[in-house]
Amino acid sequence: MNIPRQLNVAIIGCGVIAPAHIEGFQHFPSVKVVELCDLDKSKADALALRYGIDSVSTSYHTTVARRDVDCVAICTDHASHAPIAIAALNAGKHVLCEKPLGESEQAVQAMVSAAQSNPDLVASGVLQHRFDAVHQALRLAIQEGLLGRPLLLQGRLLCYRSHDYYLNTPWRGKWASEGGSLLMNQAIHFVDILDWLGGGFSEITAAYCNLLHQGIIETEDSAGFTGYFKKWCPRFFHRNVIQQCGLGTFFLRRRLRRSG
Repeated sequence: MNIPRQLNVAIIGCGVIAPAHIEGFQHFPSVKVVELCDLDKSKADALALRYGIDSVSTSYHTTVARRDVDCVAICTDHASHAPIAIAALNAGKHVLCEKPLGESEQAVQAMVSAAQSNPDLVASGVLQHRFDAVHQALRLAIQEGLLGRPLLLQGRLLCYRSHDYYLNTPWRGKWASEGGSLLMNQAIHFVDILDWLGGGFSEITAAYCNLLHQGIIETEDSAGFTGYFKKWCPRFFHRNVIQQCGLGTFFLRRRLRRSG
């Protein structure tokens, strides 16, 4: 794998998460953000002015075609992740893609195939909480048997999203463009950490529903699942309740059926 001495990065998508990527890259002297790309040029221009970046674009095709771009960071809506990543990989660029990798299993599989076809390139998703000190320490303790035989991993997420959160961003809350809401957006890091700590799920029983945003979104705002892990099944039992709540707290006491 040939990593250049200075890594030139382009940010594709100039929404709410883009500043975190720009600031992260700017911490490293050997990394330079050379271009910002967004369909809305005013967003790219505003970030370019804020962070002192010289070049902006409104087409990811133009961005990935630049010979001096070594890597792209994809910070766009979910449904565009796979096509942008595939175009970048086929253009010889390393790829860092925001979560989730895609809005559907088919999209993710297409992205993985493109990465496998370009083995000299790095292609990675953003699941940064695996590197939190507490998670690193907990995983090491589990792997080395310092906690004895694990019996249970449990997680719970309670958070709030208003109607306006979805209404002000048209691609959110739709199966075709977001691929899911709570599980794809807010809770994905928690699900990933549980899967990572447990060594991968072998079996899951799950349910989801829309409790608080009916008529606003197609997707889920509440979910729960029970799973077994590959390494410890059937000895290792995991139960996780994940919820997104609005005006009050609703605890899942029984299996939820899909609704609305």
